[in-house]
Amino acid sequence: LVGSPGIAQAALALFDDPKMGVVLPQHLFEIRGILNWGYDYELARGLMRKMGVEIDKNRVLEFPSGSMFWGRSAAIRGLLDLGLRFDGFPEESGQVDGTLAHAIERIVLMAAEARGYEWLKIVRRDLYPLGATVLQVAGPKDIADGRLKVFQPCLAAVDTEVAPYARQQKETRPIAAYPSRNPRPRLNLLVPSVNPLQTFGGVATALRLFDTWADALGPAFDKRIVVTDAEIEPAGYAALPGYAPTPFVASHDAAARALVDASERGVGRLDLRDRDIFVATAWWTAGLVRDVERERARFFGGARPFLYLVQDDEPNFYGWSSKYALAEATYRDGADIIAVINSEELYAAMTAKYAFRRAFCLPYELNAEIAGLLAPRARERTILVYGRQTVHRNGFELICAALTRWQQRDPIRASRWEIAFLGESFVDELVYPVQNARIEGKVALADYADRLSRASVGVSLMFSPHPSYPPLEMAQAGLTVIANSFPGKDLRARCPSIVALDDPTPENLSRAIEQAVAGAEPNIGAVTPHVALTPLALPGPRADADEIVALLREAAQ
Repeated sequence: LVGSPGIAQAALALFDDPKMGVVLPQHLFEIRGILNWGYDYELARGLMRKMGVEIDKNRVLEFPSGSMFWGRSAAIRGLLDLGLRFDGFPEESGQVDGTLAHAIERIVLMAAEARGYEWLKIVRRDLYPLGATVLQVAGPKDIADGRLKVFQPCLAAVDTEVAPYARQQKETRPIAAYPSRNPRPRLNLLVPSVNPLQTFGGVATALRLFDTWADALGPAFDKRIVVTDAEIEPAGYAALPGYAPTPFVASHDAAARALVDASERGVGRLDLRDRDIFVATAWWTAGLVRDVERERARFFGGARPFLYLVQDDEPNFYGWSSKYALAEATYRDGADIIAVINSEELYAAMTAKYAFRRAFCLPYELNAEIAGLLAPRARERTILVYGRQTVHRNGFELICAALTRWQQRDPIRASRWEIAFLGESFVDELVYPVQNARIEGKVALADYADRLSRASVGVSLMFSPHPSYPPLEMAQAGLTVIANSFPGKDLRARCPSIVALDDPTPENLSRAIEQAVAGAEPNIGAVTPHVALTPLALPGPRADADEIVALLREAAQ
């Protein structure tokens, strides 16, 4: 630290960086393997609590062993303002641990970080046994590069792995963050996947809205998409050519449009700027956003709201369970939430239960690309089924049971009709004994529009307040559609010809299929018109892009 004028000058030069709070020496090599909290944790925790900072033992333990360091007084102001007195320290009797001095030693860097400062360690290469591990510094760029390796925030969590008891809720794995020096504002989207085969209606809507808002913010804002669940496949990168693939590691954070794969996050950190604002797209991404926002506030201060794209009443996906509780918690205490709620029905349901900072309704409208691809085609003896076997709210088992009953009851006519399961791939055996079934999985929009143009009957269930896209798309394309009602949702209000069953048992559903097929027979081979849906009255403010963008700009100030 002060071994020569050159060493002192070099150490002090690091404080030309206004964020530098403490410069400390590397530990004596012989004690590196035995550094620990000792008997000091409770004392240290109490001191940090007096500074308004909660800590636990899942933190990086780094400190100036020996209590020698260069420091900026503003960085340790929290310690200086504790009002400690000499008589608060025990009499010197050769203590090696467990005293107030030992506790202060261990939280010097934490105290600096709590004030928004950073720290760096220095050492003379010729005095350190592992000289190859000492970073070369020839200029400012080397210091900036070295910071990414040396400065590991003490107030950040160490262990981000999933414990065995939490492996059934892997989506909630924490995202470790790293303070970025980039001052530019940035809009961030947290989304489970960008892979085309996993991009269903909700994810597609999120990506479309994010593009709209990001483009409206203009070049003054950077953009970043963070994928939380599914490893990005080549097709996922290809689908977003305007975004630079960016590793999930601390970096100089220079990309203006970044695509980050955070699906494997046992190691690595997400760069976090002071002016980052976030868009959440599902309950677990909302939980992650709140965690990351707490980190941002700790690094830089202040509080920022986030935008929550609410696409269903998600707690009810899980019954009464841990996930139910976690999902519902993301809607509570909504003072930090700008909610954009997908569909009129869902808006009414969610705002009746939860209070948000602001809430906007995103009314249903037919996907513009699908609308442009629909074409006059002769109707065929085909039933389109929205069949996602892994998504319980889509009633896969009910649909298969109903189709089986219909085919057993009306075998001659049923033998002439094909059944196409769309939405998700699965093994054929799962629909047995349904006959004439094809499992087509997720198809491209052009293929989907072609099937909508040629099929005659559609079956699509959704046990939630969200109306779901497929039954409405089928109805607009001119199919006879069988769906279900739900508290607060009746698709007949949008299209009177939709058969919305109040009691969708296998028996009732099979009867509805039989009637729909019989009613469609006269139009086989004919071209039938598309149907205009009846718009619903807006139950709240429309999600106007200009107003949303204005709120995002305000949040980033």
